[in-house]
Amino acid sequence: MTSIADPTALHSLVIAFRELPADILTELADRADLLTLPAGQTLFTAGQVYRKAVFVLHTGQLESHHPDQPVMLLQPGTVLGVNNYFESTPYVSTVTALCDAQVYAVPEGALREFEQRHPLLLDALNRLLTERLRSRVTQPVTGVWALPARTVMKAPLAICSPTTTVRQAFAIMNRRRIGSLGVVDDQQQLLGLITFVTLAEGMISKQVQPNDCVIGTVCEAAHSISFDAPMWKVQGEQARLGAKYLVVTDDRKPLGIISQTDVLYTLMAYQRSVIAQIGDAKHFSELRVFSNGWDESPTNCARTTAARAWRYAP
Repeated sequence: MTSIADPTALHSLVIAFRELPADILTELADRADLLTLPAGQTLFTAGQVYRKAVFVLHTGQLESHHPDQPVMLLQPGTVLGVNNYFESTPYVSTVTALCDAQVYAVPEGALREFEQRHPLLLDALNRLLTERLRSRVTQPVTGVWALPARTVMKAPLAICSPTTTVRQAFAIMNRRRIGSLGVVDDQQQLLGLITFVTLAEGMISKQVQPNDCVIGTVCEAAHSISFDAPMWKVQGEQARLGAKYLVVTDDRKPLGIISQTDVLYTLMAYQRSVIAQIGDAKHFSELRVFSNGWDESPTNCARTTAARAWRYAP
């Protein structure tokens, strides 16, 4: 943690602060600290107690993961923690550095003090909060991103018991050409997940023998998601957890599994379908359907093509 070298940095970064007098920003910057976040480090996590500071992203990129919203990419100039500052509530999202980043931390005490002496600062903070709330009112996610997990998963989930040996687990996965194997108890409750990676790590460590039981040796904690979760949430959870696999469950009972590859193939299939429909169009007027109501999706290229065609349609 180091002090801000350029006291006008806040002024140049945040649009909401640009109308403030330079002397206010200079005085405020003197009370702030510059945090360095290596790639992969979190600024704060969902449920974490408020850190009593407002943060401004200076350089680099951050990623915000909210349980009920798509993953958000944060660019320099983004202000974080304004709502927590006003309400002193725990954070509701997890913010992680995608690359090496620098973040200004303005202590709560300094902001409270400046609010009393400089009402313009309070107005700027209120404006930031208002804009943040307005930005949350968006169109519903539709198209491929709205598909429920049950339509994308591989089912049923291949399972074994806790007493299955490492040798047997490998034989099952190899014979069925699958990359994962769920471990369940007598009530079919999920206990964990075996993958070829956990098998390899166990054998390479030489601490696991082929006749050992899988539980406690090559079985890792399984990350689950509800069968009706939309695909944007599936993708967001995989990114947030750094998990290749998510087990799809209904009332804690495993139904199937979704890998990152499954998500990719689904997106690719959707894109090919849309491009094929555009290619089959006989007239520009037939493309108008593609330019209305589409959500932001991996088919941006196709969407742009359709939108341009619609503009030039007679």
